[in-house]
Amino acid sequence: MHIDVIGAGALGMLLAAGLAESGAHVTLWTRTRRQAELIQERGVLRYRLDGCSDVIRIPCRSMGEDAAPAAERCVVLAVKATAIRPELMTQLHAIVGNDALGACAVVCLQNGVGHVETLAAALSSIPIHAAVTTEASRREDERTVRHTGAGEIWLSDRDPFGNAAGDAPIQKKLLQSLEKAGFTSFLSNDINTRIYRKLLANAVINPLTALYCVTNGELPQENCRLTLMRRLYEETAEVLMRSGLLPSEDYWQSILAICEATSGNRSSMLSDVQAGRETEIAFINGAIAAKGRELRMPTPLNDALIAIIQAYRKPLDEDKG
Repeated sequence: MHIDVIGAGALGMLLAAGLAESGAHVTLWTRTRRQAELIQERGVLRYRLDGCSDVIRIPCRSMGEDAAPAAERCVVLAVKATAIRPELMTQLHAIVGNDALGACAVVCLQNGVGHVETLAAALSSIPIHAAVTTEASRREDERTVRHTGAGEIWLSDRDPFGNAAGDAPIQKKLLQSLEKAGFTSFLSNDINTRIYRKLLANAVINPLTALYCVTNGELPQENCRLTLMRRLYEETAEVLMRSGLLPSEDYWQSILAICEATSGNRSSMLSDVQAGRETEIAFINGAIAAKGRELRMPTPLNDALIAIIQAYRKPLDEDKG
């Protein structure tokens, strides 16, 4: 099976490097030709969890180029939710190609909710499957990625409408490849629970790290921030539990554990705010606010953070405060 990793950000480079090192047939797809040529020429420089580094050679192409034919193909979509636009759908069709129809799958690793349904509607002939990961990494430049926290990867064995995908052969092969590459991975028949749990954590951690300009580990280390975290958690958890997330007493502790396990990580929302880029706030806290409106539940903290993050831009060289 050929694996196409689309998106050469932190997660895409981390996954592609691990898969390539383990011997998988993988291609990393970049947004720009310059980045593709750089990685093709010099490889991905990866800093492992132990601080040591290595260079992994990965076949790399830029979006818009032709894909090599494959009898069986798994496309791992590692772009941000904000990149799921009509032009990406066209490029996905070009990568998959007619020769692979019936023997392919697209696995989506985006934050938030709503993107899987959007892809399924646009790519009706291609099986689309949700996935969730708690792996943490940071892109340091166009060819350098630092693994900042070990986590898990969960792959759905069902389509976006909850229908079981037979014995999910492509997902199982991807699972085997990920495990061989050193990623702790599982196949799930209840991916929505995983999605909601990650959405809850992202809705609390991401906007607040962006607001306070702190790392994940620093976020709960000050009482005022911790109090706001808790209140945002309570508001968000109430909405998600009314939407189907099973009640549990460990969600709050799980969020604190994520902050500790990824203590040195800068959330993608913080990086986007500092760079003046569009954030995923609409897919994360925006999704919570939308569910709140459907349920007639107020979400004042989520609403406030959406407004602040959408308006807030912080220069890269400004001191933390």
